[in-house]
Amino acid sequence: ADGVILRSNGHGVWTAMGSGTGENLYDVGEFIQSKPAGDTRFVLAVGDHGTILRLAGDTWQRVTGDIMVRNNVNVPTDTLTVASDVVSLTAVFTFGVGGAYMDRRPVVGGVKGCVLLNDADLDWQLRPIAGGESWVTAATAGPATEDNFVGTARGRLFRMAELEEGVESFVELFRYQRGEFAE
Repeated sequence: ADGVILRSNGHGVWTAMGSGTGENLYDVGEFIQSKPAGDTRFVLAVGDHGTILRLAGDTWQRVTGDIMVRNNVNVPTDTLTVASDVVSLTAVFTFGVGGAYMDRRPVVGGVKGCVLLNDADLDWQLRPIAGGESWVTAATAGPATEDNFVGTARGRLFRMAELEEGVESFVELFRYQRGEFAE
Protein backbone atom coordinates (compact mmCIF):
# COMPACT_ATOMS: atom_id res chain seq x y z
CA ALA A 1 0.00 0.00 0.00
CA ASP A 2 1.16 3.55 -0.65
CA GLY A 3 2.75 5.38 2.24
CA VAL A 4 3.11 2.37 4.56
CA ILE A 5 6.29 2.07 6.60
CA LEU A 6 7.36 -1.18 8.24
CA ARG A 7 8.83 -0.91 11.73
CA SER A 8 10.82 -3.56 13.57
CA ASN A 9 10.47 -4.17 17.30
CA GLY A 10 14.13 -5.28 17.36
CA HIS A 11 13.18 -8.95 17.85
CA GLY A 12 12.36 -9.89 14.26
CA VAL A 13 8.74 -8.75 14.29
CA TRP A 14 7.71 -6.13 11.71
CA THR A 15 4.48 -4.15 11.86
CA ALA A 16 2.90 -1.70 9.44
CA MET A 17 2.98 1.91 10.55
CA GLY A 18 0.77 4.54 8.94
CA SER A 19 2.65 7.50 7.54
CA GLY A 20 -0.17 9.96 6.90
CA THR A 21 0.58 10.10 3.16
CA GLY A 22 -0.67 8.25 0.12
CA GLU A 23 2.60 8.84 -1.75
CA ASN A 24 4.97 6.00 -2.57
CA LEU A 25 7.91 6.01 -0.14
CA TYR A 26 11.39 4.83 -1.19
CA ASP A 27 13.79 5.13 1.73
CA VAL A 28 13.99 5.58 5.50
CA GLY A 29 17.14 6.67 7.31
CA GLU A 30 18.84 8.85 9.89
CA PHE A 31 19.41 12.51 9.07
CA ILE A 32 21.46 14.98 11.12
CA GLN A 33 20.34 18.60 10.98
CA SER A 34 23.27 20.86 11.84
CA LYS A 35 22.49 24.31 13.17
CA PRO A 36 24.61 26.78 15.17
CA ALA A 37 22.82 25.66 18.37
CA GLY A 38 23.91 22.05 17.76
CA ASP A 39 23.04 18.92 15.85
CA THR A 40 19.61 17.26 15.95
CA ARG A 41 19.09 13.68 14.76
CA PHE A 42 15.91 12.65 12.96
CA VAL A 43 14.57 9.59 11.20
CA LEU A 44 13.26 10.64 7.78
CA ALA A 45 11.24 8.83 5.13
CA VAL A 46 11.22 10.13 1.54
CA GLY A 47 9.16 9.51 -1.59
CA ASP A 48 7.22 10.81 -4.57
CA HIS A 49 6.42 14.48 -5.15
CA GLY A 50 8.99 15.75 -2.66
CA THR A 51 7.51 13.83 0.26
CA ILE A 52 9.68 14.12 3.36
CA LEU A 53 8.36 12.69 6.64
CA ARG A 54 10.00 12.97 10.08
CA LEU A 55 9.37 10.42 12.81
CA ALA A 56 8.12 12.11 16.00
CA GLY A 57 7.50 9.48 18.67
CA ASP A 58 5.15 6.97 17.03
CA THR A 59 3.83 9.24 14.29
CA TRP A 60 5.17 10.69 11.05
CA GLN A 61 5.04 14.44 10.38
CA ARG A 62 5.36 16.02 6.94
CA VAL A 63 8.46 18.18 6.47
CA THR A 64 8.09 21.09 4.09
CA GLY A 65 10.23 24.08 3.52
CA ASP A 66 12.15 26.29 1.20
CA ILE A 67 15.24 25.27 -0.73
CA MET A 68 18.19 27.58 -1.37
CA VAL A 69 19.97 26.88 -4.66
CA ARG A 70 23.65 27.77 -4.37
CA ASN A 71 26.32 27.82 -7.05
CA ASN A 72 29.74 26.16 -6.79
CA VAL A 73 31.12 29.04 -4.68
CA ASN A 74 28.16 28.90 -2.25
CA VAL A 75 26.40 32.04 -3.54
CA PRO A 76 22.54 31.83 -3.53
CA THR A 77 21.10 31.78 -7.06
CA ASP A 78 17.46 30.76 -6.60
CA THR A 79 14.83 29.69 -4.07
CA LEU A 80 12.59 26.65 -4.60
CA THR A 81 10.04 24.82 -2.45
CA VAL A 82 9.98 21.12 -1.56
CA ALA A 83 6.27 20.82 -2.40
CA SER A 84 6.35 22.31 -5.91
CA ASP A 85 9.89 21.81 -7.25
CA VAL A 86 11.02 18.37 -6.05
CA VAL A 87 9.90 15.57 -8.38
CA SER A 88 10.77 12.68 -6.07
CA LEU A 89 13.19 11.74 -3.30
CA THR A 90 14.70 8.26 -3.30
CA ALA A 91 17.50 8.22 -0.71
CA VAL A 92 18.15 9.38 2.88
CA PHE A 93 21.67 9.69 4.23
CA THR A 94 23.23 11.28 7.29
CA PHE A 95 23.58 14.80 5.89
CA GLY A 96 20.83 14.97 3.27
CA VAL A 97 18.27 13.41 0.98
CA GLY A 98 18.65 12.64 -2.72
CA GLY A 99 16.37 12.40 -5.71
CA ALA A 100 15.35 14.71 -8.52
CA TYR A 101 14.01 18.23 -8.93
CA MET A 102 12.47 20.20 -11.78
CA ASP A 103 14.88 22.80 -13.14
CA ARG A 104 12.51 25.36 -14.67
CA ARG A 105 15.13 27.44 -16.49
CA PRO A 106 14.50 27.90 -20.23
CA VAL A 107 16.59 25.75 -22.59
CA VAL A 108 18.72 24.01 -19.91
CA GLY A 109 15.84 22.97 -17.64
CA GLY A 110 14.27 19.59 -17.04
CA VAL A 111 14.35 16.86 -14.41
CA LYS A 112 17.78 16.79 -12.77
CA GLY A 113 19.42 14.80 -10.01
CA CYS A 114 19.94 16.58 -6.71
CA VAL A 115 20.87 16.32 -3.08
CA LEU A 116 19.16 18.44 -0.42
CA LEU A 117 21.49 19.35 2.46
CA ASN A 118 21.24 21.62 5.51
CA ASP A 119 21.24 25.32 4.75
CA ALA A 120 22.17 28.11 7.16
CA ASP A 121 19.60 30.54 5.70
CA LEU A 122 16.63 28.34 4.73
CA ASP A 123 15.38 24.82 5.46
CA TRP A 124 17.33 23.04 2.69
CA GLN A 125 20.20 23.64 0.29
CA LEU A 126 20.02 22.10 -3.19
CA ARG A 127 23.20 20.68 -4.69
CA PRO A 128 22.67 19.61 -8.32
CA ILE A 129 24.49 16.49 -9.48
CA ALA A 130 26.83 17.26 -12.38
CA GLY A 131 26.74 15.93 -15.89
CA GLY A 132 23.02 15.98 -16.63
CA GLU A 133 22.15 13.21 -14.20
CA SER A 134 18.40 12.93 -13.83
CA TRP A 135 18.12 10.84 -10.63
CA VAL A 136 20.00 10.14 -7.43
CA THR A 137 18.94 6.58 -6.63
CA ALA A 138 21.16 5.60 -3.70
CA ALA A 139 23.18 7.24 -0.94
CA THR A 140 25.28 6.28 2.03
CA ALA A 141 27.10 8.32 4.62
CA GLY A 142 29.60 8.30 7.42
CA PRO A 143 30.83 10.83 9.96
CA ALA A 144 33.51 12.41 7.75
CA THR A 145 32.77 14.52 4.67
CA GLU A 146 34.58 12.06 2.37
CA ASP A 147 32.45 9.16 3.71
CA ASN A 148 29.35 10.47 1.88
CA PHE A 149 28.47 8.94 -1.50
CA VAL A 150 25.55 9.14 -3.94
CA GLY A 151 24.82 6.90 -6.92
CA THR A 152 22.76 7.82 -9.96
CA ALA A 153 20.39 6.05 -12.31
CA ARG A 154 23.07 6.11 -15.03
CA GLY A 155 25.67 4.23 -12.99
CA ARG A 156 27.73 7.18 -11.79
CA LEU A 157 29.23 7.40 -8.28
CA PHE A 158 29.90 10.72 -6.54
CA ARG A 159 31.75 11.42 -3.27
CA MET A 160 31.29 14.52 -1.12
CA ALA A 161 34.42 16.64 -0.96
CA GLU A 162 35.32 19.92 0.66
CA LEU A 163 36.31 22.10 -2.31
CA GLU A 164 37.45 24.91 -0.04
CA GLU A 165 36.74 25.74 3.58
CA GLY A 166 32.98 25.66 4.14
CA VAL A 167 32.16 24.72 0.51
CA GLU A 168 31.25 21.08 -0.03
CA SER A 169 30.09 19.43 -3.23
CA PHE A 170 29.74 15.98 -4.76
CA VAL A 171 32.64 15.10 -7.07
CA GLU A 172 32.41 12.23 -9.57
CA LEU A 173 34.53 9.17 -8.74
CA PHE A 174 33.63 7.00 -11.71
CA ARG A 175 30.91 6.00 -14.15
CA TYR A 176 29.72 2.76 -15.65
CA GLN A 177 29.93 3.17 -19.40
CA ARG A 178 29.58 0.56 -22.13
CA GLY A 179 30.12 -2.27 -19.68
CA GLU A 180 33.22 -0.76 -18.09
CA PHE A 181 34.04 1.56 -15.22
CA ALA A 182 35.49 4.83 -16.49
CA GLU A 183 37.34 7.22 -14.22
